[in-house]
Amino acid sequence: YVQNVFGEAGLVPTGFTQAHTVAQDDNTIQKNPKMEPVNMSSIPESENVAPPPIAAHPRDEKVYGEGQKIETPEMPRKRTSSFSKMAAAAAAIVSPRRDNSMNISMEDLEISEPSKPPGANTMQAPLTPTMRSPRAALGGEKQTLIKLTPVIVRVYTNEDIHKEIEEKDLANDRVLKTFKSIRATGQTPVRQFIEDVAKKLLLPDTRQFHMFIIDRKALSMKLLREDDRPVEIQNNSPNDIQFALIYAPKVKIKEPKNKAQDTRWQTAQGDLTHRRLVNDVPYLKFADLTLNLGNNVEISTFKAIVEIRFPSLLEVDESLVKKKREKNMAHGVGEWLRFHDGLFTLDVFQHIFDYITGTLEFVKLELEKIILIYSAAQKLRYEGLFQYVRSHVESTIGTHNVFLLIKFSEEFELQELKNFAFNFCFNNWQTVSSSKDGLAIIGLSLFQEMTMEKAGMQETPALLEPTPTPENTIIPDFQKVRSLMHFADAVSVFGNLIIPYHRCILAAASPKFLLLLRN
Repeated sequence: YVQNVFGEAGLVPTGFTQAHTVAQDDNTIQKNPKMEPVNMSSIPESENVAPPPIAAHPRDEKVYGEGQKIETPEMPRKRTSSFSKMAAAAAAIVSPRRDNSMNISMEDLEISEPSKPPGANTMQAPLTPTMRSPRAALGGEKQTLIKLTPVIVRVYTNEDIHKEIEEKDLANDRVLKTFKSIRATGQTPVRQFIEDVAKKLLLPDTRQFHMFIIDRKALSMKLLREDDRPVEIQNNSPNDIQFALIYAPKVKIKEPKNKAQDTRWQTAQGDLTHRRLVNDVPYLKFADLTLNLGNNVEISTFKAIVEIRFPSLLEVDESLVKKKREKNMAHGVGEWLRFHDGLFTLDVFQHIFDYITGTLEFVKLELEKIILIYSAAQKLRYEGLFQYVRSHVESTIGTHNVFLLIKFSEEFELQELKNFAFNFCFNNWQTVSSSKDGLAIIGLSLFQEMTMEKAGMQETPALLEPTPTPENTIIPDFQKVRSLMHFADAVSVFGNLIIPYHRCILAAASPKFLLLLRN
């Protein structure tokens, strides 16, 4: 427990804790920076007395300075809850005792001085100790962490997901009858709801879907913005409302004028300008390779770049393709590929094209999305991206994400990642096998599989090294695009000099070229 001495908080052995009074006059309060134990019974209220020698301390007790701990070897530690420790500490401050009977583990007790309010006496000793768990002491737990309790929210959908719905249709009970349950908190935005529902419905593109507030009694629909928070809206609504994800291609959300524009695919100063090509809509006129992902969702790109950066896409596995055709263009022959529905999503291909024109920023991606990109790269035999993603996943593995990695590897049938995750678990078995949260994530079946494999080992296998990160060849690759000049779609003539080029790359280099070439 804690004893306050001369305006400082320190840990004092039980033999020196007696009832006493300390002068409250600012002029009489002095600090004892060394925090040596003092026999309080012999100290007058306004007089400083030198502390007793160390030999006077009770036997087998060690005294330390502020913020350190007392070790008493003869006293066995008792497992108590955080609440009981806090209660015992408070009781010790209010009623200090002479005996050595303590039921609080001093190892888990730390002293922290609370912040002083404006105008407070800066010389007054702190009165309240702070109890922290061992996990918090190691930095794994924050004292001020506010945990948001998740709730289940129903998001209704129509049986015909691509049917447009108007307010007059709400009178029909068969409209918006099915729903998907989404786990969310008061901080979860609408865009996360849409993404979660899309995953369950296997929607490859959500750009034409919007979330609405539905009031069945009033037969009204209210459009939600991407940053709105449905849980808060539901809790504060006086009426009985529902949420629905509705196909509404004609709806256009007017963003506030002061809202910053999305610069995800724009180039920063010093970046290669061709990265603008990932934003395929402005450069659609120059595209000669179109990928259809089902449900009329398409994304376009350029064969000149794909040939060098993603050559396997031009020779894609026929089992992945539903339809394939060629179309004559002014500058050559374009290709159109339709993949089987639900095989790839627009978001995944946008990240693949992001890598084609530069690199991926994993910091902004959740593990599940990273695994989806890895799975797509494996199916499409994109070796560079496959190795790049695998290197990141394996080099960042830890007890914080290994269970999710096992779960997603099993779901997407990625045996190599699963084996790597199992190897990590075997080398950290004591921590992994005692994790109840991990068991809840991977389920009993996978946990038993891992346990049986561990039990059949005579010794723990060596920890596997992560896959090396491939070299970034973006600059030499685009130099190769320029030197080969395959699929060139334009030429400029200067007298006897004829210069071929790719309109898409030139248009990405300058907005003026984009306007000139597009017109």
